Amino acid sequence: MKIKRMRATFWTGLILIVAVGFVGCKRAIPPPTMAPPPVTRVEPPPPPPAPEMGMREPGVGELPMAPPVRAPMDIGFDFAENMSKIHFEFDRSSLTDEAKALLQENAAWLREHPDIAAQIEGHADERGTIEYNLALGERRAMSARNYMASLGIDPNRLFTISYGEERPAVLGHDEGAWGQNRRAEFKIAQ
Repeated sequence: MKIKRMRATFWTGLILIVAVGFVGCKRAIPPPTMAPPPVTRVEPPPPPPAPEMGMREPGVGELPMAPPVRAPMDIGFDFAENMSKIHFEFDRSSLTDEAKALLQENAAWLREHPDIAAQIEGHADERGTIEYNLALGERRAMSARNYMASLGIDPNRLFTISYGEERPAVLGHDEGAWGQNRRAEFKIAQ
């Protein structure tokens, strides 16, 4: 009886081992092999030409637009009582005749004070995206800077910065407020 029991245990164990082997070692079926599609290289179109430094909107002036110049971090600027702010037309950075006259006065004051540097802050009204208004403010500041350089002011004394719509001079949502916010203001180095 003991031998029958041992045989039964042996065969049962053997059958379990074989069954676990079949179930546990399931054969992986490889995916069907397909030839990869042929590789065709498409050349990207050439990038658009970079804007030239001399590109400008009509009426900005004859000097090419110089790259913006940021003031060193250790220079502080304060409101310039002796320098006038200028205003711009809607969505424009070109200088009006009135703005040119005021810039001529500002240039005369800077010629009398050759040791003073100035920062020109470009501003926009609230219409347009933040990014667009920052770029418009930069163009306005650069337009004023380039005109003053054409009047003989050393451009290394003129720094620019744009605040876009972030620092309105007048709060409001009408043409009266917007007209006052489309401006370039001057600050002098402390």
